[in-house]
Amino acid sequence: MIYSHNTNNFPNQKVTSAEKAKPEWYANCIDWIIDAGISMNDRNKTKTKFDILHGEIPDSYYKKTLNPYNSAKEKYTRFPATMRNYDIMSDIIRRYVSEYIKSEHIFTVGSNNPNLVINKNRKLREQVNLLAQQTFIAQFQAKYNEAIQEAQQNGQNPEEINPQDLMPNIDEFIKKFEEDYIDEESKKGQDLLDYIRSITEDLFIYTQAYFNYVAVGECYTYTDIRGDKIVKECINPIDAYPIPNSSFFVEDHDMFARRILLTYQQVLDMFDDYLTNKDKNYLDECYNHSSSDKKVVSLTYEKYFQTYPDVCGKFGNEERELFKDEGTFVRDRNTGLIEVWHTVWRGMSRVGIVTYINEIGMQSEKTVDEDYKLNPEAGDIEIKYIYIPQVYEGYRIGTRNTAVYPIKCRAVLCSRDGKLPYNGIMEILPGFGKFSIIEIISPFQIFRNIIAFHREMIIAKNKMLILIIPQSLVASNSEDKIYKMAADGVLMYDDTEDSNSLKAQQIRLLNANLNNYISELTQLYESVKLEARELVDMNEQRYGQIAQSAGVQNTQEAIARSSMGSILIVNIFDELRKRDYNRDIDYAKIAFSDGINEAFWNDQRERKFISIDADSLLSLDLSTTVNNSEKDKQQLEQLRQWAFNASQNGELDMAIEAITNNNIAAIKKNLKAYSEIKRKHEEDMQQMESMLKQQEIQTKLQEIAAKGEEDRKTLELKYYYEMQMQNTELNMDILRSPNTEDDNSTEYERNRLEREKLQAQSDNEAVKNTIQREKLNLDKLKIQADLINKAADRQVKRDDMNVKLKIAKTNKNKYDK
Repeated sequence: MIYSHNTNNFPNQKVTSAEKAKPEWYANCIDWIIDAGISMNDRNKTKTKFDILHGEIPDSYYKKTLNPYNSAKEKYTRFPATMRNYDIMSDIIRRYVSEYIKSEHIFTVGSNNPNLVINKNRKLREQVNLLAQQTFIAQFQAKYNEAIQEAQQNGQNPEEINPQDLMPNIDEFIKKFEEDYIDEESKKGQDLLDYIRSITEDLFIYTQAYFNYVAVGECYTYTDIRGDKIVKECINPIDAYPIPNSSFFVEDHDMFARRILLTYQQVLDMFDDYLTNKDKNYLDECYNHSSSDKKVVSLTYEKYFQTYPDVCGKFGNEERELFKDEGTFVRDRNTGLIEVWHTVWRGMSRVGIVTYINEIGMQSEKTVDEDYKLNPEAGDIEIKYIYIPQVYEGYRIGTRNTAVYPIKCRAVLCSRDGKLPYNGIMEILPGFGKFSIIEIISPFQIFRNIIAFHREMIIAKNKMLILIIPQSLVASNSEDKIYKMAADGVLMYDDTEDSNSLKAQQIRLLNANLNNYISELTQLYESVKLEARELVDMNEQRYGQIAQSAGVQNTQEAIARSSMGSILIVNIFDELRKRDYNRDIDYAKIAFSDGINEAFWNDQRERKFISIDADSLLSLDLSTTVNNSEKDKQQLEQLRQWAFNASQNGELDMAIEAITNNNIAAIKKNLKAYSEIKRKHEEDMQQMESMLKQQEIQTKLQEIAAKGEEDRKTLELKYYYEMQMQNTELNMDILRSPNTEDDNSTEYERNRLEREKLQAQSDNEAVKNTIQREKLNLDKLKIQADLINKAADRQVKRDDMNVKLKIAKTNKNKYDK
């Protein structure tokens, strides 16, 4: 029996932990939320919508057609036709969901600016300042060491270097560091979101949620932490019982209830750590269908009180009297499945604010648990208690009168400023109401089925041409004769009984053709489908039924106008996803408290690796943004167009980054990095080219110098030869003279000339050897210069071949797809 939630007031939330541990508090909280959710949500209506989508339309919708006279006799409802369902809504829903999957949805993660979170997150600000100081010191030290080494190499005194001249502008450095820090944290956050989406089957969850949103007008999601895993679910609207407030998204509501149907064994597996032996015996007796040997007894108030006397304190006097008058056979009512309820609500947690003397003798404050004992010896002065928002959860097995509470009241693992772990959308806009394709199309679906029913009934009973014949002609075995006449169109009778052919003259053919009426029904049948599609913005162009005479501009305009209604639905649903991703990132800090070092597949089916240490993960202050505006799409499209142009110039890596990444900030960061690498490469190439030119000039100078030295030595040798020849001729003249006074002197002079001749020949050989060595050295320099030039040419060719190879592979992959 379901009791109205108005029977009892929702318990006061500003109570102590001891009060929250009492059954009359936590049990009434859980039961009140469940009863309120049931009273505010007609899930029979939601179930009927899904039945209609599946073609199971209740007969009550066809009452005037199948039983126009409201007869109680079955024989008056046996029409010569069958009420069939000719579906016109499944393809509309399928196209809505497919269009959403096909369209682009860009979810980017950004790090909040440290200047904006100085008051919100002082610890994060201090950490950013510390990182900035460490980075500043490291960069300054590296620059100072480099200046000292350069001074030593140039023979300067390192002590003359002024460190102040090397120190950059601190304000500019901090500003640039914070910008780089934000970019780096944003990249970590984007990788973290991609990792979460990969492990939680994100595509399937939001495909199912979007189907619920457009089909029945509402959708719900849930995220939980189980061990070191994030568990994410799409909740069936039939099992969701929200209790709305003035907020639009469900995560900002005050409470939420969810129904889960489990088998007896699933209940034991799910709550094994929380159920006592008394609970297990009670569940076995009341719910275990396999215990057929046990006698099924009615669960009365007395029996329930004997098992859970403390829980019975939740009943008021009126409820207790009603329970005493009515017993229930639990095992017969649960049909093999046990009803388990999960409830969450926003409550208040009592905490203490302790004033104490800190280490430097100043008064300070700290937050402690409510059971904290004041310690004056440790410097505590006083304690004040306040209440802060806290989200609680609890589970109930069975109904209010058969309830077991395995998890009474506990704080959710991740408290996000009072936001619930459930999220969802209940209407398209506040006050606008639900957008349900099933609800909009249902009247047209039913009317179309009625038209088809009448058309089928007319065809079934109408024989077009009716033959009128005297009964006496076919009285003998008339059934056989009429059957053969219908089969071959020939009717034979005994003319001896009609010698004057008077009876034969009475045979007439009556034309009862209703083709026009059937055609009108068929036209109405088709027009109903088109009218239904127009109501949900599904025109012919959106279905691809485009006339050849229609121009491209007219077609695009028709598609754009017809999809205007979907833009609102898509943007609101993406806002839901954005809030879900913020929730998932907050939950990830707890689930992955030991850090992340994993490989995963992203949305582009690329294998990526994420590595975030525990300290960095906990210090991340991130928020998700959905960028589906036309301006964002144009920026992304411009980046991709630039990437295409860059690929034509050989910048394949930058092109791939811009095409495969949807995060504009990440694209800009990576493109800057690629541009820096490209700039450095170009500088290196220019430096190499300058060195080659310098080497070429040096080689030419050496050639000129070698040639000049060779010419000088040649002239010197020529002059030496001439002098030697003159001396030789002079000496020969002396030898030819008739003066023979001293034969010894003549012999001596002859020997001297011979020695000089030999010395001249030796000097000539030495000069020739020197010239030959200079030529060999010059040839070596030429060979070295050629080798350097050829090596540079080969490097340029290799770079060109690598670029062409990358472009070819990219084109091949594109065409293979």
